[in-house]
Parts: sequence; C-alpha cells; structure tokens
Amino acid sequence: MKIIDLHSDTILGMKMKGEENFENNEFMIDLTKLAKGESFVQCLGFFDFKPMSNYDYEVFKQGEQFAEKIFAKYADKLTIVKSVKDIAEAENSGKQMFMLTKEDIGCINSDLNILKAEYDFGYRIMGFTWNFENCVGFGNSTDAVVREGSPTVYPHMNDGLKPFGKQVTEYMNELGVIIDCSHLSDGGFWDLIDISTKPFIATHSNCRSICSHVRNLTDEMIKALADKGGISGLNFCPEFIDEKTGCTIEGMIAHLKHMMKVGGEDFLACGTDFDGIGGELEIPDFSKIQLLIQAMETAGFTANQIEKFGYKNAMRVFGEVIG
Repeated sequence: MKIIDLHSDTILGMKMKGEENFENNEFMIDLTKLAKGESFVQCLGFFDFKPMSNYDYEVFKQGEQFAEKIFAKYADKLTIVKSVKDIAEAENSGKQMFMLTKEDIGCINSDLNILKAEYDFGYRIMGFTWNFENCVGFGNSTDAVVREGSPTVYPHMNDGLKPFGKQVTEYMNELGVIIDCSHLSDGGFWDLIDISTKPFIATHSNCRSICSHVRNLTDEMIKALADKGGISGLNFCPEFIDEKTGCTIEGMIAHLKHMMKVGGEDFLACGTDFDGIGGELEIPDFSKIQLLIQAMETAGFTANQIEKFGYKNAMRVFGEVIG
C-alpha cells in the first residue's frame, strides 16, 4: 500500500547532526526505509527551535540551504513535488517524491512578501505555529507540556488568530497553500473554520477523547474539520497515542477507528512525526509502516478505507487546495 506521510522532522534532525547521508542512515526516514515502506509522497517539515514570538528569516534559511545540498546530492533518486501534476508526472520515474512543509511560520515576521518567497521556494503545506506564540497566533501547548505528555491546558489555548493570522489565512487560500492546524491553539482552529474558504488539515494529530493530550483534536474539532473537507494525519508519538501504553499498533488502530466514527472515512490520513518523536515505538521507522496497514486489514477496515488512509484522502486535499 503506497503511503503519503504528511509530517516528519527528518531534514531538521539531519541538519542538527550534520548528517548528509540520505540513502541509509540512523534516522527513522531515509531513501532506503522509504522504499521498503512503500512511500508515495513523504512530507519534509521545516522549522527552527526558537522559544520566542518570531525569529529571523535568515536563520531559518540555513535549514533550507542544507536541504538544497541534500536534494542536489541525491537528484537522481528524489524529486520535490509542488502540485498534483508533479506527482502524476513523477510517479513512474523511480524517484522518491517529497513535498516541503513548514511547521511554523514565525520567520515571516508579519511580512507577506516572505510568505510568498517561501511559497516560491516550494512549500505547499504550512503550519501557523509550533509550540510558541508568533505573529499569526498561539500554539496549543508549551514545549514543556508536549515533552512531558501533560494534558495541562496552555494559558493561550482558547486565544484565536491575531489580525495578521486572519490575513495570512486568506492569502494562503489565494496562493494554494494547505494550512496545517496541528500545533495551533483551539481558538485559532475555530477561527480557521470560520475564515478559511479551502479545506485545511492537521498533519500530525490524534483524538483527544482517547488520549487527553492538548496536541490531539476534540471530537467537535474532528467533526468540524471533516465537514470542511479536511483530514488528520495519525501521529505515531507515544504521548499522543496512549498516556499509559505508549505507541502500540493496537492504540493506533483505536485512534483510526475513532477518527472514522466521528469524521468519516474521508478524514483518515497518515502523519507519522518520524524523527520528531522518541520512546518505545511498535513501528520504529518508515520501513515497518506496512505493519499498520496489515493491522488495519485485520481490524476490519475495507480496502478502500485503507487506501483513503494511505494516500487517497491526502491526494484529494492536494487537488482541492494546491492544484
């Protein structure tokens, strides 16, 4: 089963460790693991660890420069896709397809020209915030809350988008950028529901009613996002699957069943968060991801539902927003 994975932190991890081997390395994702796991399109998340409202665009670009070097080195083995047409043309090329995503847009510093420059660089999915407030809005948790797996409510959880965030929403709709709400405050999420004219997504979030972590979505959010035409990528992070047992395939199936019950089969997607998570993982890297597909079959998901989870739902949103 081919897989579109909506979120990974691999490229940042490689930059931090100075790892330039993308063929076969110690990370959860590399070209060899992607091939073994039957990757279709792998999303590569870019962001910077900056515990502040906004940060310098030139600092952020260092990560992009590192990535460009990797892409050039493996140009015969990979390609960057920016549209459904690109995907169709590259599907039979033998190259691994990647889509560039931003996990946080604090680096634009209230400048839409920088946002347009990032679009021109190739980003087609952009998250408004990471774990900190920035120029567009507020995160749904502090870094400490995420790391500790605490269900503690972040003080800004109910705060909505800032005025510039509402402007950015409209501009992203116009550009054809998919908005990612995974780290956004609950208040910001509901503003997106009201303002966005296009489907938006949670690239890597699970069900809060099963695991009460603030990074997960409430049933009300799942229903509203599904009604908007959006999707949510199943996150493999142990703290977001089960507070006691961690990341088991059984726990992942429970989240998928609940997502489908509340949001319908068109809501399901994959967003591993590989190389941004740790702990005991029953699926330790992308090469083993077909174990989840096998478990879905055993759990009674139909072939079409599994295909929708694997790639069809993501491709639908790509077509509706990116074009």
